[in-house]
Amino acid sequence: MNSRKSKPPLSTRPSNDRLAARWVREWLLVAAALLMLGGGIGWSLYHDRQELEGEERERLSRRASMIDENIRRQLFATNRALESIRRDLPLLKRQKDSTGLINDRLQALVEVMPGVRTLLVYDADATVIASNRKELIGRNFRERDYVKAALQSRNPAVLHLSAPYTTALGAFAMTAVKLIADDRGRVIGMVGVSVDPDYFKTLLHSVIYAPDMRVSITHSDGRLFATVPEQAGRQGADLAQPGSFFTRHRDSGQQETLLTGIAYITGDERMMALRTIQLADLLMDKTLLVSVARDLPAIFAVWRRDAYEKAALFGLLAFIASVGLFLNQRRQRAYARVVASGEVERQLAAQALQGTQDLLARAEELGRVGGWEFDVETGQQTWTKAVYDIHELDFTLHPTVSQSINFYTPDSRPIIEQAVQRALEQGEPFDLELEIVTAKGNLRYVHAVGRTDLARRKVSGFIQDITERKQAEARSYESENRRISEQAAALEAERRAGLAALHLMEDAVSARTRAETMTATLSKQLDELHRWQQLTLGREGRILAMKQEVNSLLAESGQQARYASAADAETPK
Repeated sequence: MNSRKSKPPLSTRPSNDRLAARWVREWLLVAAALLMLGGGIGWSLYHDRQELEGEERERLSRRASMIDENIRRQLFATNRALESIRRDLPLLKRQKDSTGLINDRLQALVEVMPGVRTLLVYDADATVIASNRKELIGRNFRERDYVKAALQSRNPAVLHLSAPYTTALGAFAMTAVKLIADDRGRVIGMVGVSVDPDYFKTLLHSVIYAPDMRVSITHSDGRLFATVPEQAGRQGADLAQPGSFFTRHRDSGQQETLLTGIAYITGDERMMALRTIQLADLLMDKTLLVSVARDLPAIFAVWRRDAYEKAALFGLLAFIASVGLFLNQRRQRAYARVVASGEVERQLAAQALQGTQDLLARAEELGRVGGWEFDVETGQQTWTKAVYDIHELDFTLHPTVSQSINFYTPDSRPIIEQAVQRALEQGEPFDLELEIVTAKGNLRYVHAVGRTDLARRKVSGFIQDITERKQAEARSYESENRRISEQAAALEAERRAGLAALHLMEDAVSARTRAETMTATLSKQLDELHRWQQLTLGREGRILAMKQEVNSLLAESGQQARYASAADAETPK
C-alpha cells in the first residue's frame, strides 16, 4: 500500500511532463515579453537622453557665440575710443587750458560708455597727466605689469589688456592701454581705459534661460573677471589650475570647446561651453575667454524623473506578470492533481496563455509600443494589438508589408522602404523616427526599430508612438527660437543706441574744439588791430599831409587824385 502511495499513477506521468514543459514555455514567453518591453523602454530613455544632451550642448554653444560676438564689438568700440583720444591729443594740447579740455573730453567719453570707470593719459614715464578722475593726475603707474608690458613692446598698434586687479581707487577692474608715439617712433605716452565687471553684466544676464546657469568672463591668464550670478569672494580667482575647465580648454588649442566635469570653484558637476575671443582685425597681447555652464543634474532632472517612473512602472509590470504567472501555474498544478482530462489541461493552458497575452497587451498599451514580425519565406506579417492601435486599424485586418509601408507619409516612405530593403537583403538593422498617417487620417510620429534573423529568415522589431514627445519638442523649440530672437533684437537696439550716442558725443567734442580754435584766431586778429591803432594814434596830421602831397604830385602829372578824402580836408596844426 505504501509503495503505491509513493509512486504516482503511471497514466499521469506524461501529463505532468507536458504541464512542466508548458510552464517553462510560459515563463520564457513572459521573460521574452518583459525583455522586449524593457529593451524598448531602455532604448527610448537612452535616445531621449542623447537628444536632450545634444540640444543642451547646442544651446550653450549658441549663447557662448552670442557673448563672443558682442564682446568683440565692445572691444572694438573701446579701441576706437582710445585711438580717437590719441589722435586728438596734439590738437587739444595746443589750446588754452589744454589739460582742462582733455579732462572734459575724457569725462564725456566715460559718460557714454557703460561700465568704463576711468580714462587716462600718461606721459612717457607712465605718470598720469590727464584723467576724468582728477585724484589720479600726477600718480605714476610704471610698476604696473600691464604698463611694463606695453613699454617693453613699443608697438603703438597693440591693445594691451591687463589681468583683473584692484585699482588705486580700490575698485576691481581691467585696464587696456595703447602707446603714443611721435613721428620718429619714440614712445611719448599712453592712453588707457579701466573697465569694471558691470561693463559686461548686462550682456551676460541676457543669455541666462535657467536658474542653474552660470556665465563668466575670464582673462587669458586665468583670472576670473565677471560672473553671473555673482559669487561673493570669487572675483579674481585663479582658474589656471590642473584639471580645471579653463586649463582643459586652453590645452586643447581650440577656439571653442564643450566640456563636462567638476567645476574648480564650486565643486559641482557641470556642462560648459567655452570660447576664446579672437579678433582678426585688432592686435591684442592678451584676450578674454567666455564660459556658459549648466548644472548637469539640473539638465537631466526631468529625464531622470521620467526614467525612475518608467523603471518603477516596468518593475511593477514585471512583478505583476511574475506573481500572476506563478499563481496561475499553482492553480494549474492543483487542477492537474485532481483533473486527468486532457480537455481540462488544454483549457487551463489556454487561460494561462490568454492571461499572459492580456498582460503583454496592457504593457504595450502603457508603453505605447507594439511588436511586429515578418516571415520572409511565407510573406506573412504579424502585428500585436498595440501596433493596430497606433495605426488606428481594425484588428481583424491583416495588412501586407507594402500596405504597411503605405501608412508612412510621402517624405518618410522612401526612408522606410530603403531600410526594409536593406534589412531583407543585407540583414542590416534600422532605427528610425518617421511620420505615418493612420487609417483614420491622423498624423502621428513613430519610432520604428527592426532586426533581421538571417537563420530563421525573419525580420522583427517594435514600433512606438512618440507623437506627444515630438509635439512637446516642437513647442519648446518654437518658444526657444522666439525668445532668442527677442533677446538678439534687444541687444542689437542697445548696441546701436550706444554707438549713436558715442558718435554724437565725438561730434560735439569736435565742434567745441573747432569753436575754441576760431575764438583764439579772432582774439589774435583783434590784438593785432589794437596794436596798429596804438601805432597810428597822434600821427593823423602827418599822414593827411602826406596824402595831400601825393595828390598834388599826381595833379602836376595830369593824373587823378588817389586820396579823395584828403582833397578837401584841412591839415591839422
